[in-house]
Amino acid sequence: MASPLLGYNNNIRHHGKLFHIQTEDSGTQHGHIFTHLFADGGRIIATKKTNYGQYIGTPRFPDAVKKLMQAQHKAMIIALRDGLFDVDELQGAKDFALRSIAIDEPKAQEGQLDVDALERAAASYLSHSTAGGITSPGAVPAPPDPPPSAQAPLPRSSSSSGRYQATQPVKPQAAPPRPVPKPQADSLFGDGLLSEKSLDEVIMSYLAEDLDNKDE
Repeated sequence: MASPLLGYNNNIRHHGKLFHIQTEDSGTQHGHIFTHLFADGGRIIATKKTNYGQYIGTPRFPDAVKKLMQAQHKAMIIALRDGLFDVDELQGAKDFALRSIAIDEPKAQEGQLDVDALERAAASYLSHSTAGGITSPGAVPAPPDPPPSAQAPLPRSSSSSGRYQATQPVKPQAAPPRPVPKPQADSLFGDGLLSEKSLDEVIMSYLAEDLDNKDE
């Protein structure tokens, strides 16, 4: 059984008060993500719970769970910053608990066939197709005969009278040579990555800084 993922914790000042936002993973035994908003040194104002059972045992776990944790933690920061709990904490907590937390699903790579979609389309076509009447499901309608003028005689083999020429295999065309990538120039900011944090982590840091600067 996989261990719970490391959570997120932020202390944020809002309207002169210190709040604490904590997001944690319950582990695959329960399959939930919890985010709590604390105030006054420990009083819970709001709580958000999201289920991630659909990702357990799939190749997307635990990356999907980590992204859900980041999205939910960030959503709580934004709700606090936008004043959701300023006027009525209880109503704000109810509204936030009803919000949906979701992440983007991966799209099929370019050139990759969606076999399931093709099968569904074929089944729908066969079940509704007709040819001189209603056909039974699964029956493929016969194509209409071409007009007499369009029926051109096939070429005959010069070496064997009365026989058609054998089908010639199509020769595969050679793939064009791939361009050699040019070496990248050095970064204007120096060698190496500027930050090893994910984009969501950077956004959460900026949100926390915006709240601190706003109340100073």
